[in-house]
Amino acid sequence: MFRQEKKRHWLVLLSVLLSLFFGIYFQPKYKVTPGEIRQLESDTASRKISPEAAAQALLFARQEVGNDATNKEDFLETLQAYMPSSDKEAVQYILKICEYNPPVTIVATIGEIYLRILLILSLPFLFFSVSFGIIQSGNTSNAGRIHLKMIIYAFGSTFAALLIGIVFAGWIFPRSEIRSEFADLKQISEYTEHQLDTLFYDTFSLKLIYNIFENHWILLLIAAGVTGIFILKLSTKNRNTLSDFLRAGFELVQKITEFVIHLAPIGIFGLLVPVVANTRLSLQNTNNEIPYIFIGIISALFFYAFVFLPALLYFGSKTKPSQFFKEQLTPLLVAFASADIKAAVAPAVTVLKEQGKIPDKEVSSTLPLAMIVNMSGTALFSAMAVIFMARIHRFDLEFGELIIIAIITPAVSMSGLGIFPFPVLIISSISAKVLNLPPEGLVFLLPFERLLQMFSSAIDLWSGICGVSIIASSEN
Repeated sequence: MFRQEKKRHWLVLLSVLLSLFFGIYFQPKYKVTPGEIRQLESDTASRKISPEAAAQALLFARQEVGNDATNKEDFLETLQAYMPSSDKEAVQYILKICEYNPPVTIVATIGEIYLRILLILSLPFLFFSVSFGIIQSGNTSNAGRIHLKMIIYAFGSTFAALLIGIVFAGWIFPRSEIRSEFADLKQISEYTEHQLDTLFYDTFSLKLIYNIFENHWILLLIAAGVTGIFILKLSTKNRNTLSDFLRAGFELVQKITEFVIHLAPIGIFGLLVPVVANTRLSLQNTNNEIPYIFIGIISALFFYAFVFLPALLYFGSKTKPSQFFKEQLTPLLVAFASADIKAAVAPAVTVLKEQGKIPDKEVSSTLPLAMIVNMSGTALFSAMAVIFMARIHRFDLEFGELIIIAIITPAVSMSGLGIFPFPVLIISSISAKVLNLPPEGLVFLLPFERLLQMFSSAIDLWSGICGVSIIASSEN
């Protein structure tokens, strides 16, 4: 077991290194196909770009369709001959949809298939894991106590993360280092002001409840919890029968998950390659100050993940942090590569059970709960984004406004599981709107949004895993 685990860790690390080389080596080319023309016509109708730019782009596309792929410089030179007066955003948009990179596309497809397998597997895994974990706790009071501890831990660790983010954004990376060169940026991603208003209303109204109960992940966890609770109230014979069924189901999906974990090096490679390629492209036109902001956010995330959480883990459960982190490397890299904590919950539970150091009842039921309530990495990232954006636009945030960020950010982070397509951008936008800050200023995040989301998702999972260990220690 130890040798297999060590071999898997080395293969996973090798896949990360190979993805870096592959993504850097295979640079995209650009060409126009009939598919791009149809997309332009559709986007023109939906007004994603201005009518003038759309007309120029369509003229260019119809003239260039079928030509061989060229490098970016030649393609851009030809494009600008047709679009001399168009804004920079429109030109970048055309470049994005005409990007042609078959090797990266093929590898990305493999990664997408692996991610889909994990997400599909997570559905039965979560149901069997949570319901069986509650049954193993023996009674509803034990299950309730364990879950309450996870909720308390989640809120405590999230507010600690926010405090770290505020300290890093406010003092370690002071305002004087950031110039207000971004004030003329007018839009954030593909979201219009009307859409932000809608998201704001949906978050701070009764519609949030509707959105949450539309989320199949939350519904599944509720169904699993209710199933486990009411099975405990059945007669001994029926309880044992259903318990055996859930145990068998859990063991089945766990065996499947173990097989999928062995494919993790391939899946992580497929997920990381397009990220490396796209991030490298997005950095080419990045303002010089943005890497400074990126370093600030990454520094705070790393301090929280590799200083605060290990200290909490050591003093809370007497566990050696370095060894524990090494054991969880595969699920953490899955969360990192996919930027989706849901995809990594099943591997994380399976790996924790493989180690055999934490009882099943704590692992099975608390880690899935942490997926919802413990969004500390995402909350830290979102809060720092708002603070940096305020500094860029020369807004002075007072202590009370920092408190508002500390309250809103974790609440929206927890409620936004699977609801928002770009969670950090939208969570930060909502926080900015509450403070009457211009949410369009968050466009400075776009070059790094995916990369930072990957880090924050992995840290969300790492924080949840640490919480499981601490809670298990308190129960024993």
